[in-house]
Amino acid sequence: MTDTSGPAFPISQVKTDRDGEVYSDVIDGMTLRDYFAAKSLDALIQQEFLDGSYQHVCPGSAHGIASVAYLIADAMLEARKS
Repeated sequence: MTDTSGPAFPISQVKTDRDGEVYSDVIDGMTLRDYFAAKSLDALIQQEFLDGSYQHVCPGSAHGIASVAYLIADAMLEARKS
């Protein structure tokens, strides 16, 4: 199982149910791994366009770029441990 390092932007909300009981609800949102991958994805796509090697969008090349984004995200998570 891949370490996602938990939620990137968790939100805690105080709510009231139908009986008037107050409770806290936490919304996790995206994981830190997803956030890191998304941040690196933009640079990877831009580089592909600058190099001219990304001539058209096709599932194989898009999948490859997304895979590299997660490799970078995993490296960033590992670097946080040092």
